[in-house]
Amino acid sequence: MANSQLNSLEILFLKQNKPLRTNAMSLDKKSIHIKVSPEFHARLAAMAEFNDKDIAELGAKMLEREIVAAWHDFNVLVNRANRVGLVATDGE
Repeated sequence: MANSQLNSLEILFLKQNKPLRTNAMSLDKKSIHIKVSPEFHARLAAMAEFNDKDIAELGAKMLEREIVAAWHDFNVLVNRANRVGLVATDGE
């Protein structure tokens, strides 16, 4: 996505965070550490075992899906704010 297509709030967000690449195969993997309740860990472990996957691999895939959904919601919110004039553009 070219910067000219980004609104000011997205540009601010991307300045603080590296933009995501759209090709998952070329994505550099970053490590994070999260804590979940024992109940959710057991559920994730059961699903990973059933799917013959590593628990971290399945957890990462599930987290990525949630991030995609949250990113969509964020973009909808930013676009609505832009339409009603709540987000100032550069130089205003």
